[in-house]
Amino acid sequence: MQLVMDVTGFTAAQTGELRRAFARPDNAHLLDGHWRQLLDGSQDRGVPEEAARRIIAKLNGQYMFPEPHSHAFAVTAGLWLW
Repeated sequence: MQLVMDVTGFTAAQTGELRRAFARPDNAHLLDGHWRQLLDGSQDRGVPEEAARRIIAKLNGQYMFPEPHSHAFAVTAGLWLW
């Protein structure tokens, strides 16, 4: 979420909406609405469009929400085992 805020200038609330859109299995129509905002915001911050497109492409719906939470769970579960 911090990456999106830094690159695009999104607020925390906007980034939360984006995260929820990525987490949905039927997200294509939701992401269309955010795509132009992401590119415009990144260009306003001086990030070249091609770089912004590559960064945004890395924000895969399979990982935007579950990966950080699964990592946190793994660390927490690991602590209980010791």
